[in-house]
Amino acid sequence: ILREESDKYLNEQTYSGIRFLDKYFVFQSERSGYNHLYLYTLGGEFVRQITKGDFEVKHFYGWDKKKDEFYYSSNEGSPLREMIYKVNGKNKKICLSNNEGRNQAVFSKTLKYFINTHLSINTPHKVTTNNNSGKVLSTLIDNKELIDRLAQFNMPTKEFFTFETTDGVKLNGWMIKPHNFDAGKKDPVIQFQYSGPYSQQVTDN
Repeated sequence: ILREESDKYLNEQTYSGIRFLDKYFVFQSERSGYNHLYLYTLGGEFVRQITKGDFEVKHFYGWDKKKDEFYYSSNEGSPLREMIYKVNGKNKKICLSNNEGRNQAVFSKTLKYFINTHLSINTPHKVTTNNNSGKVLSTLIDNKELIDRLAQFNMPTKEFFTFETTDGVKLNGWMIKPHNFDAGKKDPVIQFQYSGPYSQQVTDN
């Protein structure tokens, strides 16, 4: 039905994300340089590219065929974050997430509602129910007790930074400085190394 080829490599994780929908299927591919969604007929005929841009689609949640709206998450805006979006056939896109950080959704069968789990570098899990316009309908978990508890302690915080490699590649990193950090003194460093594609360790999480 469909052949995907590359002289470098193919990301096998995208193939577990193939979704068959009525007479069509949605396929993820990095053929443009970024992981995006593509619509095909069951006979393998290309219909159109659903998402476009300098960002990676992380999850595909579903297609409302009647409204021609596709629901997905991506790291648009920052590779550290993940937000929920919907886009229609005319490429009109709406962000359904209310807070920056990492968002993951579980949609109802009709795609009218979803449960959103949000967290960020400074925020523990918050779980809400939302409609498909992004409006928060209720809060299921706010972790207020944990937030109030942590506020009692003077905890060191995780800080993001960027650096450039010797061959000009810009990379993200994070660090946690000692509680009593003094820039005029030397401290030992524990380094954790990024180990290749699809093992991203630097996230707003």
